[in-house]
Amino acid sequence: MNSLIIFIVLGILVAIIFLSRGASDLQSKRKEYLEGIARIFEAELKEIEGAENSFHIEFKYKDVDFVYEDLEDKGVEDNVVYRGFLKAKLPINLTLSFTEKSRGKIRAKMDTLSDLSSPWTEEGQHIIVPKVLEKFSVYTNMAQKANDLLADEQVFKELARYQSVDSRGHPVMSWDIRGGVISLRFHFGSGLKPSLMELHGDVGVIEDYVQRLLIIINKIKILAEKDN
Repeated sequence: MNSLIIFIVLGILVAIIFLSRGASDLQSKRKEYLEGIARIFEAELKEIEGAENSFHIEFKYKDVDFVYEDLEDKGVEDNVVYRGFLKAKLPINLTLSFTEKSRGKIRAKMDTLSDLSSPWTEEGQHIIVPKVLEKFSVYTNMAQKANDLLADEQVFKELARYQSVDSRGHPVMSWDIRGGVISLRFHFGSGLKPSLMELHGDVGVIEDYVQRLLIIINKIKILAEKDN
């Protein structure tokens, strides 16, 4: 019996040491990749005020102001989850977000009209949802501009690149626009895309994501200029 107790205690100690080492390695990799992003864009890594162990990097790329954020969230039983966000300010106060469409509705057409009644949608207008995004309902405060944007082949191909399915089988869109800020979320250890672990392993790919986000930003700039 004493031998069994000793064995159990030793097993617990080994597990604690292993988990502690894993957490330490993760923090080390996190610091390395954040410093790597700062070097790529010749920017400064700064702590986010009021957010524990969270950081941001502000930089300019092709005359567009970007910010990359790495946030730490503590969940149940102090489980730590990290989130990355690549953001940029747009020239118009557009909101365009995606949520899972009600599974009770059946769509038959190649391109269909969203019939959502939503405060985000301008009265009397509908959002045309490309087939590649048919699993989502779309919310917007500028229906015509949203339709123009989603009708662009380059734009909806970029959106399709960032849709995933979570562990429960629900569609997830990692890209959205809220209050004139475009945002791409990087996911931690969930199998969703884009992956935060990809940045940990190869920090240079951040520039690819910036360039892809620029495709959408430049399209929105063109739409904004039509009002001038």
